Amino acid sequence: ARFEATLARLHGRAVSKKESHALLFIDLDRFKIVNDTCGHAAGDQLLRQVSRMLSRTVRSRDMLARLGGDEFAIVLEHCDVERAGEIAQEICDLMDEYRFQHEDERFRIGTSIGLVMVEASWPDTETIFRAADSSCYAAKESGRNRVHVWCETDHAVHERRSQTKWA
Repeated sequence: ARFEATLARLHGRAVSKKESHALLFIDLDRFKIVNDTCGHAAGDQLLRQVSRMLSRTVRSRDMLARLGGDEFAIVLEHCDVERAGEIAQEICDLMDEYRFQHEDERFRIGTSIGLVMVEASWPDTETIFRAADSSCYAAKESGRNRVHVWCETDHAVHERRSQTKWA
């Protein structure tokens, strides 16, 4: 709820004050393998470790939230697309280097990130969030452990993702 309220507040400021913020939608790659192979306790341990890593990459004024499962989101306040892209790439690089150790097994966990700018042109936060989810899906489809920045031509990707979810 706090995450949604923060996103709504920043969208409102983007509309009224022409500010620019960014939303990162983060999905862990290969999390299910750890959960299925080692059990939910190991998956929970992995999520705690990833949460700590993510919290070290954001500024104190930013909002990090776990959305559920292996999905996280970060709202970067007063952040342009270049800086947001750098932060997102830093997260991808950290996750690419990270290895989760459970007993005698090591797992490589990557991340796919959708980046959307929170600007006045969006009608509401739900649309922003869906665009970020679609961008994340595009990052996964293009090879995982990468960042996909939403652009207006991504509307087709968004529509396809919506149709897939509906089906």
